[in-house]
Amino acid sequence: ELVGYNTDVYGLLTALSRTAGLDPLPETCVVLGAGGVARAIVYALGMQPGVREISVLNRTVERAEKLAVDMAKITGKSILAKPMDAEAQARSFESAGLVLNATSLGMHPKVDESPLLDQSAVHPDLVLYDTVFNPLETQLMGQFRERGAQAFGGLDMLVYQGARSFTIWTGLEPPADVMKQAVIGRFRT
Repeated sequence: ELVGYNTDVYGLLTALSRTAGLDPLPETCVVLGAGGVARAIVYALGMQPGVREISVLNRTVERAEKLAVDMAKITGKSILAKPMDAEAQARSFESAGLVLNATSLGMHPKVDESPLLDQSAVHPDLVLYDTVFNPLETQLMGQFRERGAQAFGGLDMLVYQGARSFTIWTGLEPPADVMKQAVIGRFRT
């Protein structure tokens, strides 16, 4: 018998709770991107009782629409597909409490890229979770912090999903803090 697991969901929810202190999650969330990591994120958010609405913004709106339809059926939540443009970001950010970057923009080696199209759309009550983990600090995180918002990088999601995989394979609980320091040490060399 084959059994499959998705540790992205566990990694994300654990990072949002332990690192970002989001427990419960905000009612309204925005996901930037519509690829594989976005699918796990929308599922994770949609399964949380306090989350009421999720907007998925993507360059190719059809991909966002497909993701929204698929996840709305599974989660029963309101999931909206929108284009990745400045106007849609501004409207979506206005009422949101959490933005999650599920694009590769800003990931090494293209560290000067960001999916944020209008920095003025960011407000201080907004929290960013950027799934990019290399570099540890992304341009997007800096843009959110400049506007007074909290911003967290994807390293903790990576570590928690790795720890979960280790537990699935071995039945043992690994020291996530040691794992995190090992990854940080690797990036610094």
